[in-house]
Amino acid sequence: HGNMNAVGQSGREGWTDEPSCQSCHQDAKRYLSAVVDIDSGTLRSAIDRRFATNTDTPIIGKSLYKYSAGHGNMQCSACHGSTHAIYPSSHEEDNIQSIDLQGHEGTVSECIVCHAQTPKTVSGGPHGMHSIGPYWVDKHQEAARNNVTQCRQCHGLEYRGTFLSKTFDKRNLIKTYKKGEMVSCYDCHNGPDGSR
Repeated sequence: HGNMNAVGQSGREGWTDEPSCQSCHQDAKRYLSAVVDIDSGTLRSAIDRRFATNTDTPIIGKSLYKYSAGHGNMQCSACHGSTHAIYPSSHEEDNIQSIDLQGHEGTVSECIVCHAQTPKTVSGGPHGMHSIGPYWVDKHQEAARNNVTQCRQCHGLEYRGTFLSKTFDKRNLIKTYKKGEMVSCYDCHNGPDGSR
């Protein structure tokens, strides 16, 4: 939000002049601050809108997380937590919902929390994500052959993984990933060309 001088500027509207998701989450990066100048509170310009709030929501000129929705018109907070308790939260009680639903804290990321079975999709998941699990292990090479650059959004320019390709929990795919491990093309292949 900026320092107290920035937050208390004349003309700033409290509760509506807020950073948006894309101020920190963009271009396959996660910035630790939404502002580029702490004294003025100037927000980082958005490069892409993959992790963006809904434009002009709730009113024209204001785009707030707490009113934004996606993936079947679900409120963003349904999977990510409330504004000041984004999952995983440092307060144990804030993590109860995600633990109860999927067995681990953090963003609600297990498709079967809401779906009877994991949907089979290349880009129809939240934020344009592909399916997670055995189906995707079998289908990812075809998707990469058709458009490998789409993989960069989460796996990075070098396809070695980013914080967006970290596992939310232990995963048994072709190899076993620990919670928080980045998934990379180099885990099973010699890069994105697919050769083993």
